[in-house]
Amino acid sequence: MHGAIYMIEYFDENGLSLGEKPILIVSNDGRNAQLDNYLAVRITTSQPIPGVRAQVPRERGPAVGRARCDDILIVYLDELKRHLGNISILDLQNVDEGLRAALAL
Repeated sequence: MHGAIYMIEYFDENGLSLGEKPILIVSNDGRNAQLDNYLAVRITTSQPIPGVRAQVPRERGPAVGRARCDDILIVYLDELKRHLGNISILDLQNVDEGLRAALAL
């Protein structure tokens, strides 16, 4: 699951659906095997926030945009709608750097 991109349904603060949006699973497979949830980051096509290093560009693959490494979600198995594919090792290493920047590690 680590490095997999899925679509999940987003909801606003009133519980109204905002439609399906892509997320990237960032939790490691050892953790994933032991728990009923995953840690994920949003993939967005919104304009980047100036000065925020935790936004990793994705220009190819199953979902283009930026991985928002400063926006970590807990996602449960039943929320995963559609598997779009997996990101490359190079992209995953860039996401790891984005997570380190977001979490000051």
